[in-house]
Order: sequence, then C-alpha cells, then structure tokens
Amino acid sequence: MLRVLNSEERPVRMGLAAGAFALLLACLLYNIYIVLANPNPGITYDARWEVTVIEDCDANTQLCPDDGDLQLHDRLVQVGGVSFDDYVENPNLIPFGGYGSGDVVHLTVLRDGQTMEVEWPMRPVEPATVARFVIISLLVYGAFWLAGTFVLLYMRPADLTWTLLIALFYLITIWLAVGLPASTNVAQSAHLLRIISWLMVPVMIHLHLIAPGALVSGHRRVLLPTLYLPAAMLLALQVTGVLPWFAYLGGILVAAVIGVGLLLLRLMTPRAPFEKLTARLMLVGIVLAFAPGLILSAVPLILDLGTSDIVGAVLSILALPMLPLFYTYAIYKHQLGLREHRVNRLLVQYTLFLLYLILLALVFVIMTYWIETAGEIQAMLALLLLAVFFALLPVRRPVQAVVDRLAYGTRYSRREILAEFAERIPTAVNRQDLVRLLKYELAPELEIRQSALFIRHDSSVSTVYWQGVGPDDGPRTWDETQAILDDADNLRLSYASRAELVNGRLNWIRLVVPLRVQGRPTGAWFFGRRESDSIYSQDDVDLLERLAGLVAITIESGGLFDALSRELSTREEAEARLAGQSKRLALLHEIDRAILAAGSPVEIADAAIAGVCHLLPCSRASVFLFESDKAATDRIGGAVVQGKLRVLAAQGSGTSIIAKDDTIPLTALPAHKALLQGRRFVSDDVQELVANSETASTMAPSGIRAVVSVPLMASGRVFGALSVANDEPNSYRSSHIAVVEEVATSVALAIHNARLRDAVNKNSRELQKLSARLITAQETERKRLSHELHDEMGQILTAISLSLASIERNLSPDGNDPLYGRLADANSLVNGLSDQVRSLSLELRPAMLHDLGLASTLRWYAGNYAKRRDTRIHFEIEDISGRLPENVEITAYRVVQEALTNTDRHAQASQVELHVVQNNGQIEITVEDDGCGFDPDFVLDGESVGSGIGLMMMRQRISALDGSLVVRSKPSEGTCIQATIPCGEIG
Repeated sequence: MLRVLNSEERPVRMGLAAGAFALLLACLLYNIYIVLANPNPGITYDARWEVTVIEDCDANTQLCPDDGDLQLHDRLVQVGGVSFDDYVENPNLIPFGGYGSGDVVHLTVLRDGQTMEVEWPMRPVEPATVARFVIISLLVYGAFWLAGTFVLLYMRPADLTWTLLIALFYLITIWLAVGLPASTNVAQSAHLLRIISWLMVPVMIHLHLIAPGALVSGHRRVLLPTLYLPAAMLLALQVTGVLPWFAYLGGILVAAVIGVGLLLLRLMTPRAPFEKLTARLMLVGIVLAFAPGLILSAVPLILDLGTSDIVGAVLSILALPMLPLFYTYAIYKHQLGLREHRVNRLLVQYTLFLLYLILLALVFVIMTYWIETAGEIQAMLALLLLAVFFALLPVRRPVQAVVDRLAYGTRYSRREILAEFAERIPTAVNRQDLVRLLKYELAPELEIRQSALFIRHDSSVSTVYWQGVGPDDGPRTWDETQAILDDADNLRLSYASRAELVNGRLNWIRLVVPLRVQGRPTGAWFFGRRESDSIYSQDDVDLLERLAGLVAITIESGGLFDALSRELSTREEAEARLAGQSKRLALLHEIDRAILAAGSPVEIADAAIAGVCHLLPCSRASVFLFESDKAATDRIGGAVVQGKLRVLAAQGSGTSIIAKDDTIPLTALPAHKALLQGRRFVSDDVQELVANSETASTMAPSGIRAVVSVPLMASGRVFGALSVANDEPNSYRSSHIAVVEEVATSVALAIHNARLRDAVNKNSRELQKLSARLITAQETERKRLSHELHDEMGQILTAISLSLASIERNLSPDGNDPLYGRLADANSLVNGLSDQVRSLSLELRPAMLHDLGLASTLRWYAGNYAKRRDTRIHFEIEDISGRLPENVEITAYRVVQEALTNTDRHAQASQVELHVVQNNGQIEITVEDDGCGFDPDFVLDGESVGSGIGLMMMRQRISALDGSLVVRSKPSEGTCIQATIPCGEIG
C-alpha cells in the first residue's frame, strides 16, 4: 500500500485529492445542516449555556424581546422544559427543540447570583446566519485541512509518520467542524465530538512517540499499536454513559500533556541535532497556536477589566493555523526542498502579523475600559494601528533571526563571519592555506559536515578539497558539474533532483554555489548535510554566495600567482635583458639626439664617439673619412683605389694615438679592404694583425687589442669608417658590434646630410649673389636702353618730324598737291612712334624716378595705368619723406609695376587697390584686386609651366634687400600682394 502511495502515478494523486476534497465538502454540508436544523433563538451560548452573542432584532419583521430581558454572560438554567442538568446527562436533548419561528420560550436565567424568568421569542433562520456560521467554521478548521491535504499530496515518503500526521490533521478538522455546534446537540454533534476526541488521543500520542525520531526502538515498537486499545475502551464507556460527559476533555488534555512532555524530553536528553531542532519547532507551534487566546483571556481578568470574548475568539481563530504550519514545517522541513525558504518566510510574516494583532488587541482591551463613546474608540483604534505598526517595523530582523535559530539552529552571525572571512580569504593565495581556512575553520563555523570545492579546467574539473565525502563522490567532468548547476533552483537542489543524480554518487549534495570571475564560470562549491539540519536558509545561501565570489577570485589569483612563480626566473632574465636593452636604446637615443643637434661633420663625429665610449668598453674611438690622393693606389676587388684617411674625430688614450685632422695612407689601416667593400671589420686581438706591418704597428696605440670598425656609407658609397678599440682582447660581443653598426648608420646619415646641407647653402648663396648681379645688370641695361630710346631715337624722330615739316612748307600753297595726304600720314606715324618710344623708355626706366623720386613716379604710373585700361585703380601713398636709396626706389617701383602688369594680364579684375606707406624704416606696399585669383603654392612652387616668373623676380628683388613678400590668393576670390622693403639710410 505504501509503495502505491509513494508512486508518482496520476490516478493515485487524483484519488487522494478527491478524498481530501470529499472530507472538506462533508464538513461544510454538516455545518450547513446543523444551522438549518437547529432552532434559532437569536442567541449563541457555549457548553455551559452562558450567553456569548445576542443577535440584533428587526422589529418590522420579527417579534423582539424587551430590552434588558437577556444580557451577555447570562447563564441559562432552563429552556422551556429542559434544564441544564438534563442537557448534560442526555446528549440527545436539544435546547429550544420543538420551538419554531415566532414561538415564545420560557427561560430561567441566572444573573449575578439571582434567578429570573424571561419570555424569549424565537426567530427564523436567516441565510446570512448560515453563511456566517459556515465561513467562521471554515476559518477554524480550514488550516488543519489545508495542512493535511498538503502533506497528503506533496510530502513523501508515505510512511507511518506521514499517515499519523495526516490522520491527526483530518481528525482535528472533523473535531472542530463538529465541536463548534456541539453545544446544540443537533445532528448528534455531542456524540460525534466525544467519538472524534477519543480517536484523536492515541493518534496524537503515537505521533509524538515517533516524530521527530522514535523514542521507542527495537522490539518495543510492536507495543505502540496497543495505545489504541485503551482509547477504544474509553470511547465505548463514554458512548454508553459510564464515563461523565467531560471525560473526553480529560482524554484530550492528557494526550496534549503527553505530547508536550515528549517534545520537552527530546530537548532535555541527548538527541540528534535534527531531532532537537524539530521538537523545538513543534513546541513553538503549540505555543503560538494557543498563547494568543490564553493571553487575551487572562489579561483582562488579571487587570479586572472584564472580558472581551469576541476579540479573544477572533485571535484564537487566527492563531490556530500556527499549529499545523509549524508541525508540517518541522517534520518535513528537510523534504520541502525549494519550498523550504518560502515556508520559512511565511512563518516569519505570519508570526509578526500575530504579534501585531495580539499587541493591538491588548492595548485596545485596556483602553476601552476607560473610553465610552464610539467616536473616541475609533480614533484610538486608528492611532493604535499606526503606532503599533511603526513600533513593530524594527523587530522584523530580530524575529527572523529567532525563527532562523529555531528552524536551522543557527548560532553564528552572518555579518561577523562575512567580515572575518572576507578579510582572510584573499590572503590565502597558497592552496594549502585556502583549504585550511575553508575546510577546518569556515565549515565547522557554519556547522557544515559535507562539502567539496571543484575548479574548472576547460572540460575537466579538479578537487580543491572535500569534507565528509570521498574523492570519488563528486563530478568527473565540467559538463557533469554544469548539469548539477542547471538542475538547481535558486542554488538549492530539490529532493527529486538529488534522487536523480548520477547513480546516487552525488545525492549528498543539497546546495550548489557556482564560482565565477567576471561572469565566467570557474568552478562549483557543493554543500551537503549540516550539523543541525540539511536545509540552508536564504541567509546561508547569501553568505556562501558572497564567500564563493571571494574564493573564486582568490583561486584565480592563486593560479596566476603559481604561474607567475613558475615563470619568475625566466621573467627575471628577460627583465635583465630588457633593462640592458632599454639602457642601450636610451643611450643610442641620446647619441642620435646629440648627432642630430650637431651641425658640422666634426661635431657629429665628436658626439658619436663620446656616446659610444660611454656605452661600450672602449679605450679608443675614432671616425675616419676617405680622401683621394693620386700618388697612392691600391687594387681592391678589381677596382683601383686611391686616397688617404683623414681623422675627423678621435678620443681615447695611447702613446701613438692619431690626432684630429691627421692623415694617413689608406693602406696603413688593416681593415681598409673590408671597409671599402662595405663590410665591417672585427678583430679580437689586433696585435696579431699589425705585427707584420711597420706602418700599422706605429699607428696602433700601445695596449690596444680588440677592434671593431664599421664603414660609413651613403647612396651606396663608402666614404669613411667608425672604429672602436679596447685594451682587453675579446672585449666585444655581438650586442656591442650591433651598437657600433647602429651608431655608424646614424653618423653616416648625419654626415651625408650635413654635406648636402653645406652644398645647398653654398649653392644658395652663389645663386643669391648671381641673382643680385643679374638684377643689377638688368637695371643697368634698362637704364641704357631707356636713355638710348629717349635721347637717340627721340632725336631721330624729332629730326624726321622737322624734315617732314620742311617738305610741307615747300609744297604749293594752294593745297592741291597730292603729297599733302602722304605727309599727313607720315606725320601721324612719326607722332605715334614718338609716343611709343617715350612710353617704352618710361617702362624701362622712367627718368622721373631719378629726378622726382618714388612717390611722384608711382603717382604718374598709376595714373597712366588707369588711362590706358578699363580697370579702376584706387591709389594711396603716404608718409614718404625725402629721397630713398636708389636700389630701394627701383625695387619698390618694379614691385608695383610687376603686380599691376600681372593684374592686367591674368586677373581680369575690375578694381585694384594700391597702398604705399613708409613705416618704421621700411616701405610697405599692398596691391589687392578683385580678380579671378589663383593657387599661390601651385604657381610659386614652379608647378605651373610658364607662369609665376614675375612673382619669382619680385621675390628675388625683395630678398636681395632683406625684405619679405606675402602672396594671398584663392581661385575666384581675388589676390593680395604685400611687400615689405627696408629703407636703409635715407638721403
């Protein structure tokens, strides 16, 4: 039977659910029948016939009693012909039985020790009364039915504890459903109450004997069923009337005392931690279920404030569910799996709610004793609600801590542990230190008995440590580990998930915590049984997650530390080489900077050998340049080589050191053949080479042994050599030779560039001189041509004009001679030619420039320019006082002339601005037009064929006088030419 119940088959579950709901429906129908079958006197009374509720009466629809006929807490002595003693002795008697709606019942009432007679009218049964009674009944026994149904459908395994717990909850459900109307004796409710009570007694005692953990072991377990025999006998005696009517209450009380005593026995005797924790939770459920009703009943009596049955009854109903909640949670906490955390939080919230209501009710009961009006009571109640609400907010965490202490047996402070281990874990970079910290300090502190830590290595895993399990009780691959992580919900593994783990090998795992570094999975931390329980609270999970993050980072850092340790020796060597290389590069950089900063080849050579001697072991260093000498020849590689060596720079010591600017035959250098072929020369001991050469031996400084010579090359031609030497043989390694080659390359390039620069500067100076001479010659020739045109050609044209005039006078005066027309044409041609000669003479060299000066000449030229062209010209000249040097005036005139000529030829301008001013000892000329413009860079760089000659001539003229020329122009935006010419000494 138990095997069938433990199965997951759908028909079995459906059958269990159907039975549970059939029980609930039966209780509801029984309650409805009782209300409908019970005569309605409009009052509610308890088992002692004390009036607890008097319903309001509607005089329009009902026969109402007089005010004061019946009051709360009155005791009914006799109802009609039925006395209270008869009712107690005969459970078949029904008070108010036989009376219908509208009938008047004669009541005998006991009030304050006095007996009085009351005529009480009966009332009809209202639907609201039925609904109210059913709802109240459902609230009373509904929690027990829900708890029993939850265990029935969801809790496994279905063993004896499971059976007894369900039976107890369902018996309490029936007992409460029957017990609420038992005082009326309707539908045999009194008989049923006694029967259910005696059935509950052995079940309650039996359950507390085996849960949590059996108190009766071995062969004595067979005696447990005998508990039901005395209960059956007592039940029979109760039904036959042998026992008094209240005997069943004694049986319930005895069973409750035994149950509580068994729970206390487990706490006071050495038991398993889990068993003690479960017993503690069950006791807390009993206290919370019954304490509110007892408190709200006892406090008013102690303070003599009267009683408040309604408030006490309501709180008793609200507190009653704590019993099934705590019992279910305590017994099946380790099987709740993923539900455990939610149930724990539900208990905390419900406990806080209950404490809130108890405190509010106590204050309300006490305050209402001194307050009379309803308005004051409502205002006070609103203030109490706010005050108590805010007063209880700070106690939420303490209550949670208490429940966690009860539920998990937690003795540690999460905050303290996190602070302590968060400080210590990062320092445990050594794996042994980390294992010691986690396994022997953290796990015992958290009462963890089983745990293991695994680290990912691509597709495999390795174990950092294991505790309480074997080395084979863990995942073998990362895929297997990932499957466990994926199967967990909120990091916890359900009971079903644990049962399905690989061949039971991993079913010890209760909690899985992934290890991640920057979101990347690096391992997993598994946790199993604990000292007190196998359930991990949310605080435990949060704590372990935080610690797992620190552990992941620590392990990652430890791995990096191990890798760094393994590479330390290699790294040190690499760093040493890098430091040497850095030093070499820094010195080479300094040498290059010194070489670049040097100007002449001598300065370049001095900077190079100074750096080389600082960088390398060096007793002597020198730079040689090859010079041709037709007197000495040598054949090398089929080519005839002539020349000598000239020492450009030298540094070092030795008795035969060659001084700067000394020259020696090329053949006297032992390395000359290799150098002339563009190859380096290296000798570990040069004395072996020079021993047979008298010239070489005299040149070699005393003590010099190791030599390195590197050719200086540019454009594929060898023009010198850099040589270093030391007084110790075998002084130069390959790195030293590389340094000499690098320096030699820089020296060769710098010397070659210096030579080119000197040549360019020399050519530039020659060109500048030539340009100045050309300009002077040009001006002289222009002056000569202008003089010849003005003086000689002008005189000839004048003579021709006079001859023509003489001829004209000798003609007949009547004017009919045909030569008159020809003479007129000749005179016109002569006059035109005279104007052209005069204009050409002025263009070449205006005489007024010498006679009147620059200002007058420019005014004449600008006016003449405007007359002969359509372009408007605006001319301004100012502050030119006295005469300027002739070359300054000629240059200024030529600049204006060339600028206006270019404007006329190329600009297509409609307007020209010409400004000439003398300022700070110099002439400033500005010519600006609104023409088509051009690209100055394109024209002045000579890329435009056939153009730019005029601008280049302007620039040469101005440069000859140390002036400056600025040309600003863009296509379609006009042109502006600004020239500045120093005046020199003004005459």
